[in-house]
Amino acid sequence: MDGSEQTEPTSSVPAGSDAFVVAGAHIPTTRHGVVYAERKVEAAEEAVKAAEEAVEAAEQDVKVALEKVKTAKSDDDAAEAKVELAEAKVKAAKREVTVAEAKVTVAEAKVTVAEAK
Repeated sequence: MDGSEQTEPTSSVPAGSDAFVVAGAHIPTTRHGVVYAERKVEAAEEAVKAAEEAVEAAEQDVKVALEKVKTAKSDDDAAEAKVELAEAKVKAAKREVTVAEAKVTVAEAKVTVAEAK
């Protein structure tokens, strides 16, 4: 096809109460868009919860590593514990960024819902 041919509308795509069929393309209506956007909000909110739980776990790792630093019996043990503590802090910070990004996704999804309505 060189783009000059036109396709015939297909009758195989049913037009329901929530859709149009225009030139063979299924185009969802606003109601469908709202439902989809609301599901996106729910999924994003679940992602926030999961990310917050991951932050809590990482913060617990920081506490454990800090305790290892405090109770180290040798300089080598202390050095290893400090490395572990630093790694745990980095992990916690990355997970906090994930929470923030997930909250942005929730906000964007809520805007999509508002626009769809």
